[in-house]
Amino acid sequence: MSPSVTYRTDSEEPRGVIFEQAHYGAHISQHTDYLKDDQRSTPDSTYNESFKETISDKYRPSSVADDFMYDQTASTFQYTLEATKSLRQKQGEGPMTYLNKGQFYAVTLSETGSNKCFRHPISKVRSVIMVVFSEDKNRDEQLKYWKYWHSRQHTAKQRVLDIADYKESFNTIGNIEEIAYNAVSFTWDVNEEAKIFITVNCLSTDFSSQKGVKGLPLMIQIDTYSYNNRSNRPIHRAYCQIKVFCDKGAERKIRDEERKQNRKKGKTQPSQTPCTNNSSDSKLSALPLQKKSDITFFKTMSDLDSQPVLFIPDVHFGNLQRSGQVFYNTEDDIEG
Repeated sequence: MSPSVTYRTDSEEPRGVIFEQAHYGAHISQHTDYLKDDQRSTPDSTYNESFKETISDKYRPSSVADDFMYDQTASTFQYTLEATKSLRQKQGEGPMTYLNKGQFYAVTLSETGSNKCFRHPISKVRSVIMVVFSEDKNRDEQLKYWKYWHSRQHTAKQRVLDIADYKESFNTIGNIEEIAYNAVSFTWDVNEEAKIFITVNCLSTDFSSQKGVKGLPLMIQIDTYSYNNRSNRPIHRAYCQIKVFCDKGAERKIRDEERKQNRKKGKTQPSQTPCTNNSSDSKLSALPLQKKSDITFFKTMSDLDSQPVLFIPDVHFGNLQRSGQVFYNTEDDIEG
């Protein structure tokens, strides 16, 4: 899908938008943050106001929604990624999954809370799926990495994250928007399971010019918002860690972990007298020590207030300006 960030429709009044210019190498990146009409703040490349206005102005349901408020407190969501999970999970951290660059993987979203037993007439939510860096990377570091990655792409239109236009996916989601190069938003009905197919187009080693460096761990994060609520605070947030490889590197990484695990288990297991004429034992010994898991469950995050960094390069933002899709209230709104 080509980038198509929508900033306003014909029915909307122009709203103030400010962005920053930050030089990095030969490229300039600008990042937008939507603001209230009566309030401005330093742009921080997040969607803290974007979805507040998007939900209230663009996707506000009919008046029926005013009489029904989705029970957020009783909502528990579950997200899964159909990809092989690392056999070496670190205690206390989220799940680590290995992906191949450019390969599509299924992500399933469902509700598992007490609301699940009711079929509400208005049960739509909005989710944002994004690729971000781990929490130990601050905003400036993340932007620096994304700018460096974008400067090395063959085309300025190259996105970090894409959603496949599979019929199986489009039957369960709607209102798809590529809100940033590393994020896509969509709506879905909690009464039904939603399924999307995503691909990550950057390697974990794409953020440094040095050869042989250890790749940076990335995260797939999903924020879910109440569709008929004006709050810009997500009602649920979860993530899973990923490392992205090229040329079937994910499978090679798993096989390498299996070999190391088998050697470790072989050293710790006491030697046993071999049994003869026991077909069941021989079959058991031929089985792998741990079966690879093809389903990774996202880990729920308690922090719902911090804002993830969304990346919009200056090339894409400039095209929106020239086509008249971005508006400014005054010249003072532009910082750079």
